Amino acid sequence: MTPYNLYRTRAATGWTRIDMLLAIYDAALRALDEALAAMTAQGQAAPQVRLKAQQFVLLLLEGIDESAGEPAPSIRRLLLFVLDRMQEGTKSSWHDARKVLALLREAFQQVASEAVRLEQQGAIPPLDLTTTVACSTSA
Repeated sequence: MTPYNLYRTRAATGWTRIDMLLAIYDAALRALDEALAAMTAQGQAAPQVRLKAQQFVLLLLEGIDESAGEPAPSIRRLLLFVLDRMQEGTKSSWHDARKVLALLREAFQQVASEAVRLEQQGAIPPLDLTTTVACSTSA
């Protein structure tokens, strides 16, 4: 099942915004791991593997609402740093990118229960199931 189809299935059964966010972080980390494995085995990652990882980071960037105030601008800067490190293309730079993404994912995981509670109370609007995400989800 593609990540998008998984999202649609879970959203229909009560998937929350934080679930979606964590799933995108997970997909980005898997793509980074795939690229790092290719770099280790072949000296460089194939362009499609690199692009897939970058697309997931761009998807995370697209979802940031900086008008909400902190920490949104700080997260945006960190994700831009991740993209910058990925652009460099060295194994070391991709390890740096992965480390930052993993820390961001961990931080969101730590607030997941509070985010679910706020969404259930209506303080955070529920997912809009009529919008779609345009990104490459092919494996």
